[in-house]
Amino acid sequence: MKFFKQALGSVACLLLLGLGLIPSLQAQIENTPGSHNSQPKKQPDLGFSPSVPGGHLFGSEPEDPTPEEETLQSETPVPPPQSGETTSPMTAPPEPYRSEPIAPQPFTPDPFAPEPFAPEPEPQPFLGKPKTETAEPEPHSTEPEPTVTFEKKMVLIPPIASGIPLSADDFRDPFFLIRNKRESAQEVLKPGTTLDGIRFNSYADGNGFIENFYRDSNFRLRDVFGKIELVNIEGGCLTCHRGIEEISENHRFDCTTCHQGSERGRTPEQAHTGMIPNPSALEHAPNACGKCHAEQVEQVQNSLMANPRGMVEMTRYAWGHSPFNTSKGGKDAKPWTFEDSGHRADDFLKKKCLRCHVQSNAPHRAGDYRATGCAACHMIYTNDGLTLSRDRAIQKVQKADIRKNGSRFAYRNGSTPLKNRRGYPLVHKFTVAVPSVQCEHCHNNNGVGNEYEGLFGKPARPMTSHDDVLADQPVLHGRQHDFLIPDIHREKGMHCIDCHSAKEMKADASRNPTMHSAVNVRCQTCHGTHHKPPEGYQLVEADERAQKLLKSNQLNPNLMTKVALGDVVMTDDQGDPLPHIKQDRDQWVLFSKVTGKKHVIPLLKELKSIPLAHRITEHLIKVECAACHARWSANEWGLHAIREPELDVGKWSDWNFADPVLQQRFRTPSLLQSEQESEDDASQTESSDPGMLDWTRAKQKPQGIDGPWSPGVWVNLITESGWSEPMLGANRRGRVIVVQPRYQYFITDLSQSDALRNQAEVPVTQDGKPGLVWTPHTPHTIRPTARKCESCHQNSVATGLGESQLHKVEDAGRFLNELKSTNRVLPEFQIKQTVTPKGRALQTVVPDADFLDRKLIDSLNRQTDRYRGWYYTDLKTRGLGRLLVREVFPYDSRHELNEKKFGQPAGDEDLVLYYDFNDNRVKSEQRLHPAQDLFTPQPGPGADDIEPVAPPAESMPFFPFGSEPTPEFTPEPETNPLGIIPPPIE
Repeated sequence: MKFFKQALGSVACLLLLGLGLIPSLQAQIENTPGSHNSQPKKQPDLGFSPSVPGGHLFGSEPEDPTPEEETLQSETPVPPPQSGETTSPMTAPPEPYRSEPIAPQPFTPDPFAPEPFAPEPEPQPFLGKPKTETAEPEPHSTEPEPTVTFEKKMVLIPPIASGIPLSADDFRDPFFLIRNKRESAQEVLKPGTTLDGIRFNSYADGNGFIENFYRDSNFRLRDVFGKIELVNIEGGCLTCHRGIEEISENHRFDCTTCHQGSERGRTPEQAHTGMIPNPSALEHAPNACGKCHAEQVEQVQNSLMANPRGMVEMTRYAWGHSPFNTSKGGKDAKPWTFEDSGHRADDFLKKKCLRCHVQSNAPHRAGDYRATGCAACHMIYTNDGLTLSRDRAIQKVQKADIRKNGSRFAYRNGSTPLKNRRGYPLVHKFTVAVPSVQCEHCHNNNGVGNEYEGLFGKPARPMTSHDDVLADQPVLHGRQHDFLIPDIHREKGMHCIDCHSAKEMKADASRNPTMHSAVNVRCQTCHGTHHKPPEGYQLVEADERAQKLLKSNQLNPNLMTKVALGDVVMTDDQGDPLPHIKQDRDQWVLFSKVTGKKHVIPLLKELKSIPLAHRITEHLIKVECAACHARWSANEWGLHAIREPELDVGKWSDWNFADPVLQQRFRTPSLLQSEQESEDDASQTESSDPGMLDWTRAKQKPQGIDGPWSPGVWVNLITESGWSEPMLGANRRGRVIVVQPRYQYFITDLSQSDALRNQAEVPVTQDGKPGLVWTPHTPHTIRPTARKCESCHQNSVATGLGESQLHKVEDAGRFLNELKSTNRVLPEFQIKQTVTPKGRALQTVVPDADFLDRKLIDSLNRQTDRYRGWYYTDLKTRGLGRLLVREVFPYDSRHELNEKKFGQPAGDEDLVLYYDFNDNRVKSEQRLHPAQDLFTPQPGPGADDIEPVAPPAESMPFFPFGSEPTPEFTPEPETNPLGIIPPPIE
């Protein structure tokens, strides 16, 4: 009986205790991560977060909280338990997060309670205007007001159904190209940028995305360096530099054999006495590398890599200093070298241009870290200049620099390139497998290097961000970039040296006026034509050249076993073998020199069907491949070169210049003249302004760049930059190519007296041509799909006639007479107009190239029946036949409705920057829109009541296949020409 009473009492106690604990346990189970009940119910995507006030289309679901969010959550008051509830400070769950406003109640936080867990809110249907979440502070409390962190939600775009032909209205996904085969673009865009490079501030890690893009070197260590071995020697230099790598298995020398110095020094100062940091620099290479590689050293010293002949010759020619020297010398030609003539063109070159060649030192900033001489190519640097070497002395210095300055991609570090600490090679080892990132340390500045990576550098403009915000922005080569589509070869994993041979890169400067004239490889070299495959060369044992090629392959870890005797290798247009491309049965394969990856080369001869554009005979015999297959081309129109006797910091300090000297001077305005000016100019200089650094004599120091400074400051401004309009010209073979402005000079020399000063003058060459220079260009933005027909046909800008809605120069003789007498262009001149309607050149293109002639311009701009037929067939072939019959585009109709409702969007593109001659300042004014300002009706009847203007009958298109013209193909009436004063800085 007694036992029965005890059991009954125990059951009663457990029952009472269970009634109090069940609600708490049930709440814990429901809020346990991973439990079945913790999963939120799936609701249809509404494009916004109902629980967030002002939910937006570009947000995303919150995942793991950031440290700031965890802090905010821990500071959010937790309501105390209600009366009658039994809770424990260690087990009581927090109040679930709700979308309704919660007013905090007075409570006493438990110091031993764990951090409250706030599960993700379950989305609720939107039933009206969302409520604004507020949190009232506790009465008479000194605690800060609680803050709620929200994250915007990303809209989910449904995937395109498979098996349905694509049409224009199927591309409702703006991220189609970068999404690729993924069903959702969320993975790609979080964090990220839009397709045109504009970042959303709501992306928490947007800067990290760009920095990672800049940091990506696109190669692996084992591919570039092969086997890396450490130096296993005790004492001497290895006392401090323990862990350093062998420079090469063929260079197992003592450190002092190349670097000199003293192995017996007891202090760093004693050991480094007389040390040569870079024995491969051209001033030391003959005595170091030249002992075994005398022929290679001589080639480098005479090459275009070391002697910027093309840059110097074109600048001097454009500024009227000397005629353009197109001579290609001979066997006994004198090596070309740069000698300062004292002309202002040479002063401009020394201070602004001559820092990108193997004999010159580079600024210490992200993207520009490199060595000089032979090591400029064969000693690999990453964009941030950080090393993976195990050298403990270097690692100690590098770690201290990172702790002090943080990321080297941040603008705060990139804007002090003359005072930053030097970078170090990736490892202490030479290689012939040179990746593209090494080439791009010099070949940038909106040239082929930037294009290949899909980067377009933004021009110098007044800063739109606060200094504190700009300080954290990632920059490369001192500037920010737009992110565009890269070259297809870059996308496939190829590098520069996979196309360009050592012969091209070491081309003799005395025989090649420019780098462009030294290139021997063309698209047809690898891809052939529809009637002819690539040329081959068989490697046989008796051939001395074959033995030499195979020996050179043994130096590259990626080619050692790829090609052997008996193989047939490809040859370029000059008949020189390409030892990394061989014939494998019925196909040609390329082995990357940098990664060793095998690339099967598509041949035009093996295409099952000939592309429509290739069926037009003129395209194959009169047009170079890149003229159509280059997706975009980097253009910088109109370069204002302004020389000031002293730098006006107040006028220019808020501009985002990429010039390293200007960046350094704006950050450290108190540079002392006694420390920076040259000895030769010290006695002649009365001003305390240090001027600018002479890059031809600059030297690299561990703590920056040092060298002589000379008086006078050059400031460069680009009138307009863009990438969407490749300009056309003709090369020496008579084929249509892309040409590029490099550069159209407008010179303002404020160091001259008022009587001799001529602002924004256009120089005249010695042969009487304008100093508005264009050069032949092969954009490294190649894609398999060619650009649309309208990028060349019916395009007045591409053919050199300028904008059709603006005034243009009609008389070339009058234009040149005005230029020679006043060094000014006519008011109706456009910066993009290269020829008159009669085909007379208004600008200058060099060398071995020309603008389009009148016959070809008329052919491209004339809408013939033959062109209409091909255009119609092209649309049908692409599966875009509905473009021919549809009257309204869905996006255009929505865009038109939004403009009627909200008005025209206002932004930076509506401002025009122009140079004021009188005040010597760049000013801004509202852009004049011809269609709006000349044809906007007076207030009265609404826009819908205005009768549309009918185009002239002769401008109606004719379709040879019987299709009736639709409104979308009806050309708009040409507006009256609008005169402007060139060159505007947009």
